[in-house]
Amino acid sequence: MGNCIVKPSNKHASTGGGDTSGTTSSSSTVAVTENLKKFNYSELKKATRNFEANTRLGDGHFWSIFKGWVDSVTYSPSKVRVGVSIAVRKFNPDSHLDITEWQALINFVAILRHPNLVKLIGYCKEDDNFVLVYEYMLKGSLENHLFRKGVESLPWSTRIKIAIYAGHGLAFLHATKQDAFYLGFSASKFFLDGDFNAKLSNFGFTKLRINLCDAQMMHTYAAPEYINTGALRVTCDVYSFGVDC
Repeated sequence: MGNCIVKPSNKHASTGGGDTSGTTSSSSTVAVTENLKKFNYSELKKATRNFEANTRLGDGHFWSIFKGWVDSVTYSPSKVRVGVSIAVRKFNPDSHLDITEWQALINFVAILRHPNLVKLIGYCKEDDNFVLVYEYMLKGSLENHLFRKGVESLPWSTRIKIAIYAGHGLAFLHATKQDAFYLGFSASKFFLDGDFNAKLSNFGFTKLRINLCDAQMMHTYAAPEYINTGALRVTCDVYSFGVDC
């Protein structure tokens, strides 16, 4: 899975309205913007039918993603096909997250709002459970449509539309005062709604100490100048974007 490299800016990070203070109690201690829903773990278990296998959407290096259903207004758990769908990213125990990096991740992602970024709806931190809740993208990742066997090929008009929309999202990230960059930007980061409108996901995860990079992905998508020097610039993302598109 790819990352998004961020050069922190304290001034910009505060614009989301969140207090950066926090404690380390067993319940959620992350101080974030009021735009996010603070879920209880029991609510997410109910929304995903206790994270049962048939709600699993996919797996990453250190997480699994499940589909859940919640009320469209209150975000309380609802019956299947009642309300709206959500994507629940549950971090595995092997991720060994701590509250400081978790808070940094939440506070960063929470302030980024754009039509071509997958929206973070809320979060949960209870005991050793770290969970992020996103809007659900009906058509899944572009990677599945390009490389999964048995999937109907996308027409060129749709591919161009996806590239344009993904470019809008990437340009927005580059234009923020945070100087947000991707590392290993790939088709697995393009998610598609029911009309094949593209939104980017997995930005902000280099706030975490865990290594989310896949060596083969880095070799395929990373710009040569980054591999050779370790210097990350906007042009590195442009290179990776060109490999995809």
